[in-house]
Amino acid sequence: MRIVRITVLFISILVISTHASLAGGEKENKPQSTEKTQLASPDIPGRLIVDFGFNRLSNNAPALQTGFWGSKSLGLYYMKTFELNERMSFNVSLGLGTEKHAFTEDISLRHQTNEATGIDEVVIDSLGFEPGKNKIAQTFLDIPVEFRYYPGASSPSEGNFFIALGGSAGIQMASHMKLKYEAIDGRTIKEKTKDDFGLSNFRYGVHGRIGFRGVNIFYKHYFNPFFKSGEVPSGLAVEPNNWVMGFSFNLF
Repeated sequence: MRIVRITVLFISILVISTHASLAGGEKENKPQSTEKTQLASPDIPGRLIVDFGFNRLSNNAPALQTGFWGSKSLGLYYMKTFELNERMSFNVSLGLGTEKHAFTEDISLRHQTNEATGIDEVVIDSLGFEPGKNKIAQTFLDIPVEFRYYPGASSPSEGNFFIALGGSAGIQMASHMKLKYEAIDGRTIKEKTKDDFGLSNFRYGVHGRIGFRGVNIFYKHYFNPFFKSGEVPSGLAVEPNNWVMGFSFNLF
């Protein structure tokens, strides 16, 4: 998680330093005025964007089925825009994305040494009880890029309605599994296990957006398999991958 904190700190410093450099020369010879002015958004060359949605595992095995409400996706990205012409822009982003996969079956993932081969492998373990929560969370450092088209606009900065197509690549920074259940004595037990669980270290995919000003809806589809090559859990006949649908809004 140290790398995650460094990344967030880097984005914050970049935004603050850019804003400071733009505002630095405005103090000299600035006329004083007692007239009340309306508060405006900070003049920063970029946008801070929040993506929120729900994810699903497609091409999935029954043992790894996930629930809708608990399987959430959250991303925080700093985006820089480059205007290509009066109706199109190219956008590059950097940020963190988190995927939570809430299993509907009473299972967990864990590493186990195969007694016959002596090889460490990932297995789908039946819990033998009904947990209140059993989910896996992944955090990625993502680099999304996209082309945005603003029909009828005189320039991308003046456009309102837009359509976007793009793609992204990311590297997994951390992963863990959470279990929540009630013990025999009535106590609520919460367990958090940090492991890679054989999950893919990289993800890559495409996405589309339709939006108006600072709000849009999006669909993301990742092509990478959910598990690393050669580390698919024993007995799993298919290799699932992930897709996300949700909405996005600009913080500034």
